[in-house]
Amino acid sequence: MLSTGEGTGSPFTYAVKGLLPGVRYYVNVVPYTSLGYGYSRPTTPASMVPPFQFPSAPRSPFHSAGAPELHVVSKTELAVKWGGPTFNGGDPIVQYKIEWDTAATFDSGAMSNLPIGTAVIDTDCLFNCERIISGLVEGTRYYVRMAAFNAEQQYGPNVVTNPAHDVPREHPIKPSNVALAVASPTALTASWTHNSANTEGHVVEIFTRTEVFTDDGIFSDGHFGRRETQIITTTTTSWDRTDATTHLSGTFTLAHDGDSTAPVTNYALPGKVSVTRGATEILTTEDLTWFLNRGDTIRIGPAFSDSVEYTVSTNTALTFDATRLPLHMGYADDTMNGILAWRKPVTTTLPVTAPAERHPSMEIGRAHV
Repeated sequence: MLSTGEGTGSPFTYAVKGLLPGVRYYVNVVPYTSLGYGYSRPTTPASMVPPFQFPSAPRSPFHSAGAPELHVVSKTELAVKWGGPTFNGGDPIVQYKIEWDTAATFDSGAMSNLPIGTAVIDTDCLFNCERIISGLVEGTRYYVRMAAFNAEQQYGPNVVTNPAHDVPREHPIKPSNVALAVASPTALTASWTHNSANTEGHVVEIFTRTEVFTDDGIFSDGHFGRRETQIITTTTTSWDRTDATTHLSGTFTLAHDGDSTAPVTNYALPGKVSVTRGATEILTTEDLTWFLNRGDTIRIGPAFSDSVEYTVSTNTALTFDATRLPLHMGYADDTMNGILAWRKPVTTTLPVTAPAERHPSMEIGRAHV
C-alpha cells in the first residue's frame, strides 16, 4: 500500500521492483480510505514485459562477492575457476568468454583493440566451473578477464580475475654436478651447477641415515625419509563415454605431511582472523577462498608456537566467503581477535583428465610424494 496523503496532489508514481525480465506483468491501482477500498483501474497499457538484460559478471567459485580465480598450472598454462553470475538477465547463461593479454588494456592482439587470446566456452555451468588456458609463453605476465553470455542480450560486463594477472611457470630444474667434499674434520662442502633461470635460491638439506628400515615396496633403500601415497578419487552422474564434454577433468592440489613430527602447517595466510570460543566459523580480514579448499588443515593462534590445528568444514551448507571460514568443529580455545592463521604448503594447480573408458565413480590417480 502506498500512502499519498490528503487531496489530489500531483500525479503519483510508484516503482514496482524485483520483477523478472521476460515475464508479462499486469498492474491495477485501487484507492483506499478509512472506509475501505474503492474500485480498481488498470494502467494504460494494461501490461508490460520488463526487457531482458545483460547478465552480471561471473563471480568467485566460493561466493558472490569475489572475482573468478586465476591459478598457475604449468610453464605454459593458467587455470580460471569461477561461479555463475548473480543475475542472468532473465535468460539462462549458455556461454562464457575468457580473454587474456600481456597488457592490462587487453589490446595487444594482431587486430586492433583485441586481446591476444580468447576462449569461448559453451556451457551453462554455474558452480565450480573451470577452464585451463594453454599455449602460453613461460615467464610472461598475462592479464585475464571473463564475461557471461545469455542468448537474449549477449555478453555482460567483463570482470578481471583474482589475481588480475599471473606468470606461467614451473618448479626450477634440479641442479646438476652436485658434489660433496670434506672441508674440515667437522664440516662438509656441497657444490652444484645452477640450471634454472627462474630460481631465487637453493635449500641445502642435511639428514642422517635412520637405523629403522621402512620397506614400502617402492624405495630401494628405506632408511631415508618417508614416502606418502595420496589417492585421488572423483564421481560424476552424467558420464557418457562417447561424449567428451561429460568426461572427468579438472584440477587439484596436493600437500605433504612431512618427514618429521614438526608441524607442516607453516605457510602464513594473509590478513588476520578472529575467533570466538565455541563458534564453528572464524572471521577473516582477507578473502582466503583463493588459498584454501574445504577439507584443508589450518593452524590458528597468536603465534606459531601457540597455535592449534583445525579443518575447514566440508559441509557446503556452511558459508565460506570473503570474511567467514567454517570449521569442522567448534573453536575450543579462548576468544581472540586479530590473530594469525597458517596452512600446509601445497603444489601448484595440477590438471587431471580421466579417460573415457573409466567408470563414473573411480580412482583417477595416485600421487607419490
